[in-house]
Amino acid sequence: LAETGHTVMVGARQGIHVRYLHVLQATRAGSFQSKSGLLRPMFRSAIGKMLLTTLPEREVALLLRQANAQERDASLQVDMDQALMERRRALVDGYAMSLGTSVPGAAALAVLLPGAEPMTLSVGGPQNEIEQEKPSLLETLQRAVHPFQSASRRKNLQGMG
Repeated sequence: LAETGHTVMVGARQGIHVRYLHVLQATRAGSFQSKSGLLRPMFRSAIGKMLLTTLPEREVALLLRQANAQERDASLQVDMDQALMERRRALVDGYAMSLGTSVPGAAALAVLLPGAEPMTLSVGGPQNEIEQEKPSLLETLQRAVHPFQSASRRKNLQGMG
């Protein structure tokens, strides 16, 4: 993913947030910087939206009520119907996207990493660049997780025998 020049992140859920477990910094000028360990709101980040696909809708609803109750700025609260619609779209599309909702001016794309613990692989950067490069960035993300999907599928098949 280094070829994209954008920031690459591996993330996992931590309560009503997502935590960046590992971050590779962008190499492009003017890109956003991030760091491992940083927390982002689950319902406003691409990572969080993708991780919501691993949970039943009932649990998503409970988490959203908790997140909205803890959000001091009412304008940042997320609508239940919108959250469930974005979750369904991510399930169908196989990726999630955030456009300036986690970090103003920044966008990110996220896909699930196969494995026992739900984690994502994502790429983020300036909103206009991520939007313009979306098809190639998605292809790069999917190509990056493909070996893990194949290994996970083989492991599951071996466990069935």
